[in-house]
Amino acid sequence: VDPLNLGMNVRIDPYDYTQADQRGLIEQYVQFLPDIVVLAGTADIVPNVMLPIEQQWPAGAPRPIYLTIDPVKSAELLNAAASNDDLRQRIRGTGTTPSVRSRATYDAFRVSYELRYPGSQANGSGLGPSYDTVYAIAFAMSAIRDLPITGQNLVQGLARLSGGSSDIEVQSTQVLAGFQRLVAGLSINAIGTFGPLAWGSNGAVLGGTLEVWCIGVAAGKAGYQSSGLTLDLVNGRTSGEFTPCPP
Repeated sequence: VDPLNLGMNVRIDPYDYTQADQRGLIEQYVQFLPDIVVLAGTADIVPNVMLPIEQQWPAGAPRPIYLTIDPVKSAELLNAAASNDDLRQRIRGTGTTPSVRSRATYDAFRVSYELRYPGSQANGSGLGPSYDTVYAIAFAMSAIRDLPITGQNLVQGLARLSGGSSDIEVQSTQVLAGFQRLVAGLSINAIGTFGPLAWGSNGAVLGGTLEVWCIGVAAGKAGYQSSGLTLDLVNGRTSGEFTPCPP
């Protein structure tokens, strides 16, 4: 945060994904030779920025650690890591992860997803949260069934997905019971794939769990794994410690 660091020890540059030619940005970072490169973007930042930096990095210079975010967790990143073990060990990212309370819901979702889409993994960026979002909106709509579907009214419906007397896991065997309770005017405790679907009266999410992930290799195939370091957003506490994914 010291202003003296900017330009000397730290660079912060925008990434315009609409530009096909990123050579100017790549050249600047190859000259700067950072120890850590933080890539905040989506999957396209891997072939457009990460791999060109790796290809043009000066021989003999220590290579950087790459810190990414959940949207970069993609097939493109796995393919890059699978073909370069040194690069694989220098990649880590942050993103949401199932809480202890939601583990059973996530496992049920993962099994159903991978049966429906053979050969796919359910740990791609946004899959579980997108599933939770659809059901959260559907639950909220049933809770306000006599009101117009507006953002303000949906906030009221979302507030009824916590504080109830019954836990409802967002999976096929339980969602009907959740709809029935909400239509009857009751509140529920909806448990999604990544945590309780709990919002405050103003529509703000009340919690969640973040993790630092890495890329490991199992049976000769690269895959995303937890490093063991997590952060509880409710109380701001970390638990575990970072452990590199196994080769």
